Amino acid sequence: MVGELGATFKNAEGGVSSWVNATMGAKWTYYAGWTYWACHVSSKGTGGLRAIAWAILGNTRRYDSLPTAWTQFATLVIFLFFCWVASRGIPVLKGLATVAGSSMFIMSILFIIMMFAAPAIYPGAGFYHTDLNWKNLMPTFNVKYFTSLSILVFAVGGCEKIFPYVNKVKDPSKNFPKAMIALAIMVMVSAILGTFAMALIFDPKVVNANLNEYISNGAYMAFQKLGEYYHVGGLFMYIYSWCNVIGQFSTLVLVLMHHLECFLEAKRQKNLSLKAYSSLTSMVPTLMVFG
Repeated sequence: MVGELGATFKNAEGGVSSWVNATMGAKWTYYAGWTYWACHVSSKGTGGLRAIAWAILGNTRRYDSLPTAWTQFATLVIFLFFCWVASRGIPVLKGLATVAGSSMFIMSILFIIMMFAAPAIYPGAGFYHTDLNWKNLMPTFNVKYFTSLSILVFAVGGCEKIFPYVNKVKDPSKNFPKAMIALAIMVMVSAILGTFAMALIFDPKVVNANLNEYISNGAYMAFQKLGEYYHVGGLFMYIYSWCNVIGQFSTLVLVLMHHLECFLEAKRQKNLSLKAYSSLTSMVPTLMVFG
Protein backbone atom coordinates (compact mmCIF):
# COMPACT_ATOMS: atom_id res chain seq x y z
CA MET A 1 0.00 0.00 0.00
CA VAL A 2 2.82 2.39 0.87
CA GLY A 3 4.59 1.63 -2.38
CA GLU A 4 1.44 2.17 -4.43
CA LEU A 5 0.72 5.49 -2.77
CA GLY A 6 4.26 6.70 -3.31
CA ALA A 7 4.37 5.62 -6.94
CA THR A 8 0.98 7.11 -7.78
CA PHE A 9 1.35 10.45 -6.02
CA LYS A 10 5.01 11.22 -6.62
CA ASN A 11 4.77 14.94 -5.92
CA ALA A 12 2.29 14.80 -3.03
CA GLU A 13 3.65 15.27 0.48
CA GLY A 14 0.46 15.66 2.50
CA GLY A 15 0.10 12.00 3.39
CA VAL A 16 -3.32 10.41 3.37
CA SER A 17 -4.93 13.82 2.89
CA SER A 18 -3.17 14.27 -0.47
CA TRP A 19 -4.28 10.82 -1.56
CA VAL A 20 -7.89 11.42 -0.51
CA ASN A 21 -7.87 14.84 -2.17
CA ALA A 22 -6.74 13.36 -5.50
CA THR A 23 -9.29 10.54 -5.43
CA MET A 24 -12.34 11.77 -3.52
CA GLY A 25 -12.17 15.56 -3.52
CA ALA A 26 -11.71 18.46 -1.11
CA LYS A 27 -14.63 17.65 1.20
CA TRP A 28 -13.28 14.23 2.12
CA THR A 29 -9.77 15.72 2.43
CA TYR A 30 -11.16 18.03 5.08
CA TYR A 31 -12.62 15.08 7.01
CA ALA A 32 -9.45 13.02 6.63
CA GLY A 33 -7.19 15.81 7.82
CA TRP A 34 -9.39 16.71 10.78
CA THR A 35 -10.07 13.21 12.10
CA TYR A 36 -6.45 12.11 11.80
CA TRP A 37 -5.11 15.28 13.37
CA ALA A 38 -7.65 15.44 16.20
CA CYS A 39 -6.87 11.99 17.59
CA HIS A 40 -3.19 12.94 17.99
CA VAL A 41 -3.80 16.20 19.82
CA SER A 42 -4.76 15.17 23.33
CA SER A 43 -2.75 11.91 23.36
CA LYS A 44 0.58 13.67 22.81
CA GLY A 45 -0.15 16.35 25.39
CA THR A 46 -1.28 14.01 28.17
CA GLY A 47 1.42 11.47 27.27
CA GLY A 48 4.05 14.17 27.64
CA LEU A 49 2.67 15.24 31.03
CA ARG A 50 2.74 11.65 32.27
CA ALA A 51 6.33 11.29 31.06
CA ILE A 52 7.27 14.50 32.92
CA ALA A 53 5.74 13.10 36.12
CA TRP A 54 7.90 9.98 35.84
CA ALA A 55 10.99 11.98 34.85
CA ILE A 56 10.74 14.40 37.80
CA LEU A 57 8.87 12.55 40.55
CA GLY A 58 9.69 8.94 39.66
CA ASN A 59 6.00 7.96 39.78
CA THR A 60 2.56 9.24 38.78
CA ARG A 61 0.76 9.14 42.12
CA ARG A 62 0.49 12.92 42.34
CA TYR A 63 -0.36 13.23 38.64
CA ASP A 64 -3.09 10.58 38.85
CA SER A 65 -4.57 12.21 41.95
CA LEU A 66 -5.11 15.55 40.20
CA PRO A 67 -8.71 16.49 39.35
CA THR A 68 -9.60 15.90 35.72
CA ALA A 69 -10.16 19.63 35.16
CA TRP A 70 -6.60 20.39 36.29
CA THR A 71 -5.18 17.81 33.92
CA GLN A 72 -7.25 19.22 31.06
CA PHE A 73 -6.09 22.75 31.84
CA ALA A 74 -2.44 21.69 32.05
CA THR A 75 -2.77 19.85 28.74
CA LEU A 76 -4.33 22.92 27.17
CA VAL A 77 -1.51 25.17 28.41
CA ILE A 78 1.08 22.74 27.07
CA PHE A 79 -0.77 22.55 23.79
CA LEU A 80 -1.02 26.32 23.33
CA PHE A 81 2.65 26.74 24.18
CA PHE A 82 3.69 24.22 21.56
CA CYS A 83 1.24 25.81 19.14
CA TRP A 84 3.35 28.95 19.50
CA VAL A 85 6.51 26.88 19.09
CA ALA A 86 5.12 25.32 15.91
CA SER A 87 4.26 28.75 14.55
CA ARG A 88 7.92 29.71 14.88
CA GLY A 89 8.96 26.79 12.67
CA ILE A 90 11.95 25.78 14.79
CA PRO A 91 13.93 23.31 12.62
CA VAL A 92 15.78 21.67 15.50
CA LEU A 93 12.56 19.94 16.58
CA LYS A 94 12.72 17.44 13.74
CA GLY A 95 16.20 16.50 14.86
CA LEU A 96 15.03 16.16 18.47
CA ALA A 97 12.15 13.91 17.39
CA THR A 98 14.56 11.70 15.45
CA VAL A 99 17.05 11.51 18.32
CA ALA A 100 14.35 10.80 20.90
CA GLY A 101 12.72 8.14 18.73
CA SER A 102 16.05 6.45 18.03
CA SER A 103 17.00 6.60 21.71
CA MET A 104 13.74 4.96 22.77
CA PHE A 105 14.19 2.19 20.21
CA ILE A 106 17.78 1.59 21.36
CA MET A 107 16.61 1.53 24.98
CA SER A 108 13.92 -1.01 24.06
CA ILE A 109 16.54 -3.30 22.53
CA LEU A 110 18.83 -2.83 25.53
CA PHE A 111 15.91 -3.62 27.82
CA ILE A 112 15.32 -6.91 26.01
CA ILE A 113 19.00 -7.89 26.09
CA MET A 114 19.54 -6.89 29.72
CA MET A 115 16.29 -8.50 30.83
CA PHE A 116 17.17 -11.85 29.29
CA ALA A 117 20.66 -11.61 30.81
CA ALA A 118 19.38 -10.65 34.27
CA PRO A 119 18.28 -14.17 35.40
CA ALA A 120 21.75 -15.53 34.61
CA ILE A 121 23.51 -12.65 36.40
CA TYR A 122 21.12 -12.38 39.36
CA PRO A 123 19.35 -15.76 39.61
CA GLY A 124 17.84 -14.97 43.00
CA ALA A 125 16.21 -11.68 42.04
CA GLY A 126 12.72 -13.14 41.89
CA PHE A 127 11.76 -13.53 38.25
CA TYR A 128 8.47 -14.94 37.03
CA HIS A 129 8.40 -18.17 35.06
CA THR A 130 6.14 -18.39 32.03
CA ASP A 131 5.02 -21.79 30.79
CA LEU A 132 5.42 -21.45 27.02
CA ASN A 133 3.47 -24.50 25.95
CA TRP A 134 1.22 -24.59 22.90
CA LYS A 135 -1.95 -24.27 24.98
CA ASN A 136 -0.80 -21.04 26.61
CA LEU A 137 0.47 -19.54 23.36
CA MET A 138 -2.74 -20.11 21.40
CA PRO A 139 -5.31 -17.33 21.80
CA THR A 140 -8.97 -17.92 22.50
CA PHE A 141 -10.81 -17.22 19.26
CA ASN A 142 -13.91 -15.41 20.47
CA VAL A 143 -15.64 -12.08 19.81
CA LYS A 144 -13.31 -10.22 22.15
CA TYR A 145 -10.26 -11.54 20.31
CA PHE A 146 -11.49 -10.55 16.85
CA THR A 147 -12.64 -7.11 17.96
CA SER A 148 -9.19 -6.50 19.46
CA LEU A 149 -7.74 -6.91 15.96
CA SER A 150 -8.59 -3.23 15.53
CA ILE A 151 -5.13 -2.69 17.00
CA LEU A 152 -3.88 -3.52 13.50
CA VAL A 153 -4.96 -0.01 12.54
CA PHE A 154 -1.90 1.23 14.40
CA ALA A 155 0.32 -1.08 12.36
CA VAL A 156 -0.35 1.01 9.26
CA GLY A 157 -0.56 4.29 11.13
CA GLY A 158 2.74 5.48 9.66
CA CYS A 159 1.78 4.81 6.05
CA GLU A 160 0.94 8.42 5.25
CA LYS A 161 4.24 9.57 6.70
CA ILE A 162 6.33 7.15 4.65
CA PHE A 163 4.86 7.23 1.17
CA PRO A 164 6.07 10.75 0.22
CA TYR A 165 9.63 9.44 0.54
CA VAL A 166 9.25 6.32 -1.61
CA ASN A 167 10.67 7.97 -4.70
CA LYS A 168 13.43 9.70 -2.74
CA VAL A 169 15.08 6.39 -1.91
CA LYS A 170 17.98 5.34 -4.10
CA ASP A 171 16.67 2.76 -6.60
CA PRO A 172 13.21 2.76 -4.93
CA SER A 173 11.85 -0.27 -6.78
CA LYS A 174 14.45 -2.46 -5.04
CA ASN A 175 15.55 -0.65 -1.89
CA PHE A 176 12.18 0.56 -0.61
CA PRO A 177 10.64 -2.94 -0.36
CA LYS A 178 13.83 -4.11 1.38
CA ALA A 179 13.52 -1.25 3.86
CA MET A 180 9.85 -2.07 4.56
CA ILE A 181 10.65 -5.76 5.10
CA ALA A 182 13.51 -4.85 7.45
CA LEU A 183 11.18 -2.50 9.34
CA ALA A 184 8.51 -5.18 9.69
CA ILE A 185 11.06 -7.71 10.97
CA MET A 186 12.48 -5.19 13.41
CA VAL A 187 9.06 -4.38 14.85
CA MET A 188 8.05 -8.05 15.02
CA VAL A 189 11.24 -9.16 16.79
CA SER A 190 11.10 -6.24 19.20
CA ALA A 191 7.44 -6.89 20.06
CA ILE A 192 7.81 -10.64 20.56
CA LEU A 193 11.04 -10.56 22.56
CA GLY A 194 9.82 -7.53 24.50
CA THR A 195 6.71 -9.45 25.52
CA PHE A 196 8.81 -12.37 26.78
CA ALA A 197 11.11 -9.96 28.64
CA MET A 198 8.13 -8.27 30.31
CA ALA A 199 6.80 -11.68 31.33
CA LEU A 200 9.92 -12.13 33.47
CA ILE A 201 9.08 -9.00 35.45
CA PHE A 202 5.31 -8.90 35.86
CA ASP A 203 2.83 -11.49 37.04
CA PRO A 204 0.15 -11.82 34.31
CA LYS A 205 -2.58 -12.17 36.93
CA VAL A 206 -1.60 -8.84 38.51
CA VAL A 207 -1.39 -7.18 35.10
CA ASN A 208 -4.86 -8.38 34.09
CA ALA A 209 -6.28 -7.22 37.41
CA ASN A 210 -4.81 -3.71 36.95
CA LEU A 211 -4.84 -3.45 33.18
CA ASN A 212 -5.33 0.33 32.90
CA GLU A 213 -2.42 0.99 35.26
CA TYR A 214 -0.06 -1.19 33.25
CA ILE A 215 -1.24 0.23 29.92
CA SER A 216 -0.45 3.75 31.13
CA ASN A 217 2.71 3.10 33.13
CA GLY A 218 3.94 -0.37 32.17
CA ALA A 219 6.99 0.80 30.23
CA TYR A 220 8.18 3.06 33.06
CA MET A 221 7.59 0.34 35.64
CA ALA A 222 9.55 -2.14 33.51
CA PHE A 223 12.60 0.13 33.32
CA GLN A 224 12.27 0.81 37.06
CA LYS A 225 12.38 -2.93 37.73
CA LEU A 226 15.32 -3.37 35.38
CA GLY A 227 17.28 -0.75 37.32
CA GLU A 228 16.53 -2.56 40.56
CA TYR A 229 17.86 -5.84 39.14
CA TYR A 230 21.12 -4.15 38.12
CA HIS A 231 21.38 -2.10 41.36
CA VAL A 232 21.25 1.31 39.67
CA GLY A 233 17.91 2.40 41.14
CA GLY A 234 15.71 4.37 38.77
CA LEU A 235 18.48 5.30 36.32
CA PHE A 236 17.02 3.43 33.34
CA MET A 237 13.53 4.70 34.10
CA TYR A 238 14.67 8.33 34.26
CA ILE A 239 16.60 8.05 30.98
CA TYR A 240 13.59 6.48 29.27
CA SER A 241 11.24 9.10 30.76
CA TRP A 242 13.25 12.07 29.50
CA CYS A 243 13.60 10.48 26.06
CA ASN A 244 9.84 10.06 26.04
CA VAL A 245 9.28 13.68 27.15
CA ILE A 246 11.37 14.96 24.26
CA GLY A 247 9.79 12.53 21.83
CA GLN A 248 6.19 13.27 22.85
CA PHE A 249 6.47 17.05 22.71
CA SER A 250 8.61 17.27 19.58
CA THR A 251 6.16 14.91 17.87
CA LEU A 252 3.31 17.11 19.08
CA VAL A 253 4.85 20.11 17.33
CA LEU A 254 5.37 18.13 14.13
CA VAL A 255 1.75 16.94 14.27
CA LEU A 256 0.59 20.53 14.62
CA MET A 257 2.74 21.74 11.76
CA HIS A 258 1.88 18.89 9.37
CA HIS A 259 -1.67 17.74 9.97
CA LEU A 260 -3.27 21.12 10.53
CA GLU A 261 -2.00 22.22 7.14
CA CYS A 262 -3.67 19.14 5.62
CA PHE A 263 -6.83 19.94 7.58
CA LEU A 264 -7.03 23.46 6.17
CA GLU A 265 -6.07 22.56 2.60
CA ALA A 266 -9.63 21.87 1.52
CA LYS A 267 -10.80 25.15 3.04
CA ARG A 268 -8.14 27.09 1.17
CA GLN A 269 -9.42 25.57 -2.08
CA LYS A 270 -12.85 27.00 -1.28
CA ASN A 271 -11.27 30.47 -0.76
CA LEU A 272 -11.95 30.48 2.96
CA SER A 273 -9.17 32.57 4.44
CA LEU A 274 -8.33 31.05 7.82
CA LYS A 275 -5.17 31.35 9.80
CA ALA A 276 -4.02 27.88 10.73
CA TYR A 277 -2.90 28.54 14.26
CA SER A 278 -5.73 30.92 15.17
CA SER A 279 -8.13 28.18 14.09
CA LEU A 280 -6.16 25.76 16.20
CA THR A 281 -6.41 27.85 19.35
CA SER A 282 -10.16 28.17 18.91
CA MET A 283 -10.75 24.45 18.32
CA VAL A 284 -8.43 22.93 20.91
CA PRO A 285 -10.19 24.09 24.12
CA THR A 286 -13.41 22.39 23.02
CA LEU A 287 -11.49 19.26 22.04
CA MET A 288 -9.63 19.15 25.35
CA VAL A 289 -12.71 19.61 27.51
CA PHE A 290 -15.29 17.57 25.62
CA GLY A 291 -13.10 15.23 23.51
